[in-house]
Amino acid sequence: MNIVDKVVFIPICCVCDQVRDDQQTTKGQWMSLTSFLRLYRIPQDAYKLSHAYCPRCMEHLGFNRETSGKRLGDPRGETLQDEVRQQIISVLESASECDLDTLVSRCGDFSWGQIFLEVDSMSRIGVIRLTRSADGRYCLGLPMLALSE
Repeated sequence: MNIVDKVVFIPICCVCDQVRDDQQTTKGQWMSLTSFLRLYRIPQDAYKLSHAYCPRCMEHLGFNRETSGKRLGDPRGETLQDEVRQQIISVLESASECDLDTLVSRCGDFSWGQIFLEVDSMSRIGVIRLTRSADGRYCLGLPMLALSE
């Protein structure tokens, strides 16, 4: 089956916007979306993006444990992931609830992608609450138990 005979899901890095080539020719290589579409002659309406993280960004964000994941020069050995998590918790403790854009603006040292990755992880394990408001914005807060203590 030709790649243009179906809708293609293309993994795209949430941080750097590079896409992963899972096709036969260059399996596992990351490149720009434009290059990928041109290489395989994929029309604009024949693909959907599936969010992922490229190995380079995973390492930069501190998620590649095999290469230590520790921040260079940090005597505490804290990972960037730990720093992002602590900043998010600190903002939510002071605001009790805020939307994702407000959280990003209050965590100025980190990128939107870094914050989004950690919000996703923290909400899945119940460290924070993630809800959708009536106007379509995502609101974040601490779990109700943590607020009542």
